[in-house]
Amino acid sequence: EDNIVDYVQIGNWNPDKPGAHEFEPDILWPGKPFDVKSGQLQPVYVNFYLPENTPKGEYKGTVSVSANGQTVTRNIEVVSYGFNIPWVNSIHIDPWYSPAGPWGQYYGKHWGQGPFDLEIYEKHLKTLKKYRHGCFPLDYSAMWRNIKVFREPDGSYSFDWTNFRKILELGLKYGATGFGASFGCNGGALRPFSAGRLVNKKTGKKEYIQSQDDVKAWKEKQKKGEATMADHPFYNQFMKELVQVMREEGVLHMHDFEMHDEPKSIPQWKRMIRH
Repeated sequence: EDNIVDYVQIGNWNPDKPGAHEFEPDILWPGKPFDVKSGQLQPVYVNFYLPENTPKGEYKGTVSVSANGQTVTRNIEVVSYGFNIPWVNSIHIDPWYSPAGPWGQYYGKHWGQGPFDLEIYEKHLKTLKKYRHGCFPLDYSAMWRNIKVFREPDGSYSFDWTNFRKILELGLKYGATGFGASFGCNGGALRPFSAGRLVNKKTGKKEYIQSQDDVKAWKEKQKKGEATMADHPFYNQFMKELVQVMREEGVLHMHDFEMHDEPKSIPQWKRMIRH
């Protein structure tokens, strides 16, 4: 399998940061015929895959590049160790795949230049699967974009989990074994409950979750030490539905929830235990 090494323009690059580049190489573009101007180079990334049950040994072949009636051939040698690598990892792992990180630079859609969607997610999964890696996104900004939140006329909250379910189904399809259900850690795990937005069905307008009357009332109680996240009106309802969705999609047994990445105090430990 060959891939053209093309370049992606980085939308948030900082020219004053050492080692930063406006353009980064992207090895994930599909192979196709291409033109190269005289005096220029065009890198090509090539993978060699051995069929299952290939006997141990050294296998030799050639790779040829042709243009304008000329052909250049190079020898290739591949070593087989005589065993198959299981398709799914036997250990439950969460490799911290974040579309907002370096992965966002692949396939020509850098974070900020294009949305995280199911199409780009599956392209990443297909590439990772070649290296026996399946994963779910661990990025609250990407995941919350795929959960629609509403405030009902009666004051309750409701959720549209359609795209979220599709993300879980894709992850399982490509061998994911660990799900970060908090979509992040530390402040990232709880930020959506204060900075997130919803649609008020009564008015049709978008509103911040933290501007809801019941959430503001909870915040006043929290300041006095009279309320915890377990009493948060939105958080409470969201977590119950999240658990139900994970159970229905078959990922509840492989999830974790990081309220604190590295708890450093008794209050933080107590919050984690209470959660």
